[in-house]
Amino acid sequence: LMVLVRLWMRRGGTEYSFRDLLPGPRGFKVLFALLLLDYVALGAILRPEALPALSAQATVWVLYAFFGLLLYLAVRRSRDVDVFKEPYEMEFSTRGWLILTALFTAGSVFGRLTGLGFIVALAFWLAAIAFGVVMLVLTIRNVVLR
Repeated sequence: LMVLVRLWMRRGGTEYSFRDLLPGPRGFKVLFALLLLDYVALGAILRPEALPALSAQATVWVLYAFFGLLLYLAVRRSRDVDVFKEPYEMEFSTRGWLILTALFTAGSVFGRLTGLGFIVALAFWLAAIAFGVVMLVLTIRNVVLR
């Protein structure tokens, strides 16, 4: 995946800014339609017996609504930010990609050779959860306090 991203960037993939790639109102409608289609196709058509009762699905729907609203508000808010006032540049250096690839590979090989793959996976999982919680808090803060 990292190689594909690097190839994409070298072939002009940075032509668009992150703001240009954010969904607009039409994009949100498409995302909502795809999510609804996913529910119908994978749930009701393929395995209707595996679908839980409506009361059990309510929690998931509330979470979808919360995160969808949060995404919508964050994207809407980000369109008001003056890009020249708050510049953001992200550098994808080859050295950084190689270090990340080496760490990932070393962790995978270490886990496989020692039988401690679960510990390595658990460490990555916990780090990802911590990152997700931090990003959630920062997004909520950005949407609410700005």
